Amino acid sequence: AQDVYTCAPIMQHMMSAHGHPSSCKPLHRWNIFLTEAKWQHRSEEDLFVQEDAKTGEWTPNANTFVRFAFNLYDHHVEDHMHHAQFKRALAWMWNKLNVHLTHKGVRQVPEGYILTLPGVRAVAEDIAENDRRRGMLSREDIQAHVDTGITAQQMLSMCYTLWQRELPAETSRNHTTDRPRMCHDLYQLTVLYELRATHQTQQRHNDVSLEVFCHNFIRDREEIGPRGMPVYCQLSQGGKTNKNHNYHYSVLIPHKNPILCALFAKGALFLYRYIVMGEHVPDWRNKEYLFVTRTLRQVKDASKTPSYKTLNSAFSRLYKKAGILCQKVLHQGRRQGQQELADATPRHGDRP
Repeated sequence: AQDVYTCAPIMQHMMSAHGHPSSCKPLHRWNIFLTEAKWQHRSEEDLFVQEDAKTGEWTPNANTFVRFAFNLYDHHVEDHMHHAQFKRALAWMWNKLNVHLTHKGVRQVPEGYILTLPGVRAVAEDIAENDRRRGMLSREDIQAHVDTGITAQQMLSMCYTLWQRELPAETSRNHTTDRPRMCHDLYQLTVLYELRATHQTQQRHNDVSLEVFCHNFIRDREEIGPRGMPVYCQLSQGGKTNKNHNYHYSVLIPHKNPILCALFAKGALFLYRYIVMGEHVPDWRNKEYLFVTRTLRQVKDASKTPSYKTLNSAFSRLYKKAGILCQKVLHQGRRQGQQELADATPRHGDRP
């Protein structure tokens, strides 16, 4: 394996793809730090873990993390590094640390450990405060709050874009035809279903991505409509606020406009999988199949859900195409639905 400190081809690729230092990836920041600290010849293991002279136990080398944080702060001042880039660097260090602790047979440290170290948290707070101050001076935060939200016309426009499968992929051009590359049809229908499902049920992205077939069922509800009607129910026990994994139920009913209907989008997603992609049609009598088959799948692997990065990028391009400026990406549908419910709910003292 190549030494990460002498991997010139990787470094050259990073410099060409991210010319300005403030936009470089954590590995590039780490190499800059090693050079400035004159630690290029020290082993990575020595920098991340150290052996206690008295007990012989391996522990994290906190000095390295604190010095790296201060080095990042210096470049933050010079190159206007954002707080998000600082957090990505800390996450990279945390992953590297746990790899070395595992190699030593030591229990891994929890997420956020590095941020608790003296000095690191102070640096993080200073960078966040500087970001906030810059945003205030440029009025970026005011614009984001004012423009946050999806209008009815924008929602319809996004749904038409996805139904017509016109969402561009990340790669800007096809070198053969010189036309914009299109996002894979499966992912466009996936984004369409998640956009509408999170909006109509206020589910989180995690709930939708973890959904398998056994989480869905039908119930007849007499109180809906003049004669009652069957409703589509979904079970979830996830979510970042559901620490005890209590069961939560969401209900979907057909939208009067099929273009905006989450159930219609889900049906189209399944039709594409089973007819166009040729995926094996499920045997509904096989209970085991229902517990392992995911609603959202990757193009090449039905057992895995699309990565967070893939869906986040697709939603970002969709919002940009529709002219939407929002602070959330995968959670914007949930946030929008909650806001619309709050706006439509009569307040105390309102007259009909």
